[in-house]
Amino acid sequence: MLLQVRGLCKRFGGVQAVRDLDLDVGEREIFGLLGPNGSGKTTVFNLVAGVLPADAGEIRFRGVLLNALPPHRRAALGVARTFQLVRSLARMTVTDNVAVGRLYGTSPARSVDGARREAAQLLDLVGLADKAGLPAGSLNLAERRRLEVARALATRPRLLLLDEPFAGLNADEVEAEVRLFHRLREEGLTLILVEHNVPAVRALCDRVAFLNSGEKIAEGRPDDVLSHPRVVEVYLGRPGG
Repeated sequence: MLLQVRGLCKRFGGVQAVRDLDLDVGEREIFGLLGPNGSGKTTVFNLVAGVLPADAGEIRFRGVLLNALPPHRRAALGVARTFQLVRSLARMTVTDNVAVGRLYGTSPARSVDGARREAAQLLDLVGLADKAGLPAGSLNLAERRRLEVARALATRPRLLLLDEPFAGLNADEVEAEVRLFHRLREEGLTLILVEHNVPAVRALCDRVAFLNSGEKIAEGRPDDVLSHPRVVEVYLGRPGG
């Protein structure tokens, strides 16, 4: 198992953001975290990536206990993430945005020139090769989201955490992203995504877990979870049946 989470808990004051969470994610799996706003999904990402410390529980990646490791150590082991709010370096070129990522993470590039060469390959992978010399701030939202993915890939991860990768995209752009993520899985990557776009989740994910108020209430294949009575009640505000 690539990622194992056991008894994970996180509290913010009087709010239990994550409650006794167990998760298992295998190699080359695409796994989704679903739930309403405030259900703890992004908090789980922050705990796995090391942005936040866990109050209780264990996070293991390839058998290594992550709890005491800072984010850069987790990145070096192969954990990378994107953010719901895109964080590109607007005045730098698209290539140099990715090259910065290539200088960190797993097996960093030995030189800036080497990082730029590898950045060019990643930009081709995500469909941004024709934008390489432009400032990142000139890209549209869909392109900036792809740049965010390329920067994460530059760290050579084994696990990529995608925080609402389809937010703000139109149907054609979502379809293109789904194709990209399937290709990344084919190349050996494991993906976990937080997402509200249910059709995209159905098209992309092997399994999903549904969180509500920090607690996992259902887990399994997307169609099974989305028809679960408690999930229907949370999403639609009425008992499922």
